[in-house]
Amino acid sequence: MLSDESITDAMSNGMKLGNVVLNADVLKYPNRATEISYSDFALHLHTNTIGPIICAQKLLNLSLDSPPPKIVFISSDSGSTTRFLDFEDGFGAYAASKSALNQMLRHIAAELGRSG
Repeated sequence: MLSDESITDAMSNGMKLGNVVLNADVLKYPNRATEISYSDFALHLHTNTIGPIICAQKLLNLSLDSPPPKIVFISSDSGSTTRFLDFEDGFGAYAASKSALNQMLRHIAAELGRSG
């Protein structure tokens, strides 16, 4: 069974990660901003934003000498901050979670760029 320990053990025995694709997605429809419950909003944020970001952090910190060459995230045009899709009725929490993912990725890229 795959676990944090098994991955750490493999990395300490010389295993190197290749490119990684992270795809996490939940869409509980409808999720209108004016009607969404706390638990449904939290579900979207935990699955679509927090999960992929924490997973990427763990991957980047597995081996500081040999991080994955690329980590690719799957997002959505619903999360675009420059191209708002007002015809998408009932996608409020989903769009917010994907937009939050996109913003965190910008910060990760900037932080990694500053650290070399």
